[in-house]
Amino acid sequence: MDKHELTKKLLQEAAEYNLNLTYEEAVRNWWWPVSRLSPGHMRLTNGGSIALSRIVTPYDFPFNFLNTPKQLKMLSKMPVPYYVDYSGKIRIFSKDLAVMITMYENFDRYLELIQSD
Repeated sequence: MDKHELTKKLLQEAAEYNLNLTYEEAVRNWWWPVSRLSPGHMRLTNGGSIALSRIVTPYDFPFNFLNTPKQLKMLSKMPVPYYVDYSGKIRIFSKDLAVMITMYENFDRYLELIQSD
């Protein structure tokens, strides 16, 4: 599911809580803006992470986020929604990917290996 489909599904859930957001407001509030370094990313804001946690189980992994162009470009290859917590973890919203990541030494190693795809 891409971020546009997820946003629409989240908006349906949000209606139960009387959030009354438009699609454009939801995209602006729940997703990080697209940049030239990460044109297709699925990075969530804190609000997006909270909203998505209502319908998808999150999985946390230790992660040293450096916020460098290289790391942002690497993260843009993540095929699922994710949230970077500045306290040293990354939250993944996919059980299948979470299981796959546990097969690697750590999240950083997984991230390095998906760059060759």
